[in-house]
Amino acid sequence: MLFHDDHICDNRNLSSRQICDLRDGKNCAIRNNPGMTSEHDRIREWLRRKLEERGHGAKGKLASHLKIQASAVSRMLAKPGKQDRGIEATTLREMERYFGERIPLNGSDDGGDESASDGLLPIVRFAAVAGEVAAGVWQEEEIWDVEKYDPIPVVPGRYANLEQRAYLVRGPSVDQMRIFDGDFAIAVKYWMVREAPVDGDLVIVTRRKGDLAERTIKEIQVFPDRVELWPRSSDPRFQAPIVILKDSDAPDDVSVEITDLVIGSFRRF
Repeated sequence: MLFHDDHICDNRNLSSRQICDLRDGKNCAIRNNPGMTSEHDRIREWLRRKLEERGHGAKGKLASHLKIQASAVSRMLAKPGKQDRGIEATTLREMERYFGERIPLNGSDDGGDESASDGLLPIVRFAAVAGEVAAGVWQEEEIWDVEKYDPIPVVPGRYANLEQRAYLVRGPSVDQMRIFDGDFAIAVKYWMVREAPVDGDLVIVTRRKGDLAERTIKEIQVFPDRVELWPRSSDPRFQAPIVILKDSDAPDDVSVEITDLVIGSFRRF
């Protein structure tokens, strides 16, 4: 279940001509449903054309790249019917990368925008899980294994075309913002969308002290002489802000870095 702008974004908000199951974070497919024939035809003809351009053995090479059987590619090329194979959104995306060309799902000849003009969202993008956030937990920084968790559906809207990444939330330090233990906070790099701290932004903050680091979610409050980073928690342990003084030359053993702007959250069923 995907949350953004205080709304729940799931398959109820998608076109009835598309089946999009976000519950397992992976299955978003174009199936053999009434009204989907034109979309299927465009995909099928695009795929047929790209395979013909590659010549002999192209079907087998594509199947090898997708890690599927060549017969599965044949079913993708089949006309709607019993042999028709539903195509997962991740497979569509991987075929686009393989051939270096967008699929013309909006009826154009050169590959369309991800959001088709008729309101369909034929391809769902995903954000890799880049780490965990946990207030009060200081630990050595290490290279994060992005394969540890399945990727999370990105937040649509203003930041849909930017790289998004997700963080697993540990603990109650931001529960007053309806982001709970076990949820995933979805974010974009802060300094790609902001030139200075903005009052009210919910952000990922990393504090470092020696070889140890703490990564948390905080809300920005901007004052003339300082920036305060507040936890939004019902837990009495997390009530004090991190204060960053402006134009201060005083040395500090702890460095503070705002890394990401939180734009949504995701909760698995």
